[in-house]
Amino acid sequence: MKKLFCLIMILSLFLIGAPVMADELPEKGLFLKKGFYNHPIRIAAYVGYPVGLLIDSFIFKPIFYIIQLEPVDKLFGIEPEEKL
Repeated sequence: MKKLFCLIMILSLFLIGAPVMADELPEKGLFLKKGFYNHPIRIAAYVGYPVGLLIDSFIFKPIFYIIQLEPVDKLFGIEPEEKL
């Protein structure tokens, strides 16, 4: 029964994905058309996401770790999860 279920699931994935795979690729100049992939907010997001990720990883996470340390947590009012 499990094998039949797995077979049905795999076949359904291929049958659902078949129309998507059959779709034609976009034209070569499609990326140069105004408003498709060159929206200013999208370009800013492409630049801003890695910057925000680096700031989060190297600035905010270490600060949060330091705040959670034993002598400093009372100063910032952080309680252990067991007391919550």
